[in-house]
Amino acid sequence: MNPKISRSIEDIFGIQVCGDALFYAHPDGLRFELSEGGEPLEQVLTALRKASLICEDLFDAVDSLTVCLRRFAGNDKFALRKVLRELKNAGIAIPEEREIWFDPVPFEDRFDEDIEEWWISLAFQLPTTKLQSLFWCAFTVDFPSLHPNPRCDIYIFNFKDRVLVHPYDDRGMDIIGPNKEFLRKLYVKHNSLLLDYDRARMSKSFE
Repeated sequence: MNPKISRSIEDIFGIQVCGDALFYAHPDGLRFELSEGGEPLEQVLTALRKASLICEDLFDAVDSLTVCLRRFAGNDKFALRKVLRELKNAGIAIPEEREIWFDPVPFEDRFDEDIEEWWISLAFQLPTTKLQSLFWCAFTVDFPSLHPNPRCDIYIFNFKDRVLVHPYDDRGMDIIGPNKEFLRKLYVKHNSLLLDYDRARMSKSFE
């Protein structure tokens, strides 16, 4: 299989782009605050509304978006099966043209030092009309009572503008990438939605 998507991710964003706390791992990023408390459904719907507002311009000029799903698999290389079922229930059909790869968990981070463990990633393209479905799947991750809920990390790429969106859960969303001018426009337009805790760091980058 020709690893076209994974190679594009690496070339534009770097090897370690699909991980936790991207805002702190990459310079000149944005971190937005989303949910505002309340019942689980209320939190998810609030996050969905804000994320959609922030990203309405981000994917407006492209017909498709690139998605990478990442899940801790332990030593079960079939761990994506439950993810795929939940995605299907969310109206997200994985196209035949896809890429799957495994990243070993470092020895010191394993739950069981005697057993090899893996992160599994799945990358594919979707029409931009599926963006809200992806957001729903990301924001329900901490609420097992809500479905569909694939319980995986979701990274959404705009290769044209070199921007990556990581809605890490209902609380917030990171946006990073080498296109600083594009990020500055988002910083100005949606300034009121930035996470106050990290506002000083973002102001230093974009003002």
